[in-house]
Parts: sequence; structure tokens; C-alpha cells
Amino acid sequence: MKYDLPRRFHLDRREDVSGSSGTGTVAQGVQFTNGQCAMTWLTPYTSVCVYHSIDVLERIHGHDGRTLVVWDDDRPDAKEVTKEVEKNYD
Repeated sequence: MKYDLPRRFHLDRREDVSGSSGTGTVAQGVQFTNGQCAMTWLTPYTSVCVYHSIDVLERIHGHDGRTLVVWDDDRPDAKEVTKEVEKNYD
């Protein structure tokens, strides 16, 4: 698969289980055309992290549905990008 542009997203935290990031929009990120993601926190303690895929990012930061990945760009194939990337690492 070939994609021309990265896709933007943000994390919408419904419940702050750790007490460190607050609720609402707590991070912004981008999924690159190879499926990898970079994300920055919008908290007082900022950092930039890189993840193998959006699925990995969700597993780490989703907190069982308490934090959601919200796509800012309309492209319905994000999961397909992730599947293609996963095939390359099997």
C-alpha cells in the first residue's frame, strides 16, 4: 500500500487514571505513511514518543477505553496501514 500524507490524531482522555495528564485533549500525534506514529503530550511534562503502530500506542495509553484515539484527518484506512506494517515485521 502507498499513502501520500501522514494522518493527524489526538488523545481524548475521559478519565485520568494516573493523575498526571488530566482529561480532555492530552496529546497530539501523527501516523506516518509507513504506519508508525509520533505523539507529543500537551501536559506540563512534555515529551515526544515514537510508536511502531497506532495499535501499540492504544495498548499503552488507552487505559481500557478511558483514553481514545480521535482522528483529525478523514481517512478510513488507518487500521489497514497498521496491518500492512505488521506484516512487514512478522
